[in-house]
Amino acid sequence: MKHFAALLAALLAALIATPAMAQKNYQPVAPSGSLTLGAGGTAQLFQAAGSFLGCVVVNPTTATEQGISTAEVIWVNVVGTAVQSAGSTSIPVEAGSSLSIGPTSKAISWIAATTGHLIAGYCQ
Repeated sequence: MKHFAALLAALLAALIATPAMAQKNYQPVAPSGSLTLGAGGTAQLFQAAGSFLGCVVVNPTTATEQGISTAEVIWVNVVGTAVQSAGSTSIPVEAGSSLSIGPTSKAISWIAATTGHLIAGYCQ
């Protein structure tokens, strides 16, 4: 997970790289939802609705880092409930990839196939 911390730090730095945002010295906070999937195939909250500048959601690279037997994709939704479907508003985040989410006041949800799947992420 050490390389994910470095990736997360770089992504957060990119989120606050604009001059107007950098002057305010925003600090990252843990998401209000869970970083461990409680039930495979069931969407759950990553970040509750509210005003924030952005979030970064990271899907770890390996099955070991994901806490499951086979590495898999997660799906993230920033406008509704996440589903595992390419024809939906959910965004697939492959193993070893991340998703940067800009300013929003909507809740963010995520889903994966396997119970216990771990992700990483921060909001500010």
